[in-house]
Amino acid sequence: MCNTKSEIPSNLDHLAGLLQAAGNSLSIETLKSVCARMSGRGHVAILRQPYLEKMTAGEKTIESRLTKNRVAPFGKISEGDIVFLKEAAGPVKAVAIVGLAEFFGTLNPGEVVGLLEERREGLALENDFARSKEGARYATFLHFASLLKIKPFRLLKSSREAWIVLADNEDVAAACLK
Repeated sequence: MCNTKSEIPSNLDHLAGLLQAAGNSLSIETLKSVCARMSGRGHVAILRQPYLEKMTAGEKTIESRLTKNRVAPFGKISEGDIVFLKEAAGPVKAVAIVGLAEFFGTLNPGEVVGLLEERREGLALENDFARSKEGARYATFLHFASLLKIKPFRLLKSSREAWIVLADNEDVAAACLK
């Protein structure tokens, strides 16, 4: 039987075991396969320091994506989705399960600052971050239900995107039919 996204197990230890069995350098296709085995949608989030370190230390509990255009993960992620957390120009260091996804758009200039202030503690923001995002028209806030720091692995990818959707609803449905 195939799980729906709301039934995805939050047992990240099982997921970590699948990743470790796959090796030290994984491709996007391998991550898609791992997500399919977990019967879930997957994503890769590229994070800069100090935010990735704050997240794995438990100081940051909400990930934000603030953009001028409507791009992933806006509207493409939901509760139960799997997110691989990759350091910019570095390895994947953690995996998380989304507990809540919030989307706001089309925002007026400066409106994002209020949204950030409401979530300041969970976002663990640097002082100048809100000001740098005043022009954002779309906001995604991801509250992780669980997060596990894993043995780092290299991700073989060629895109320069800051967010990669590994599988959408149609991909998960097709995997369930196999």
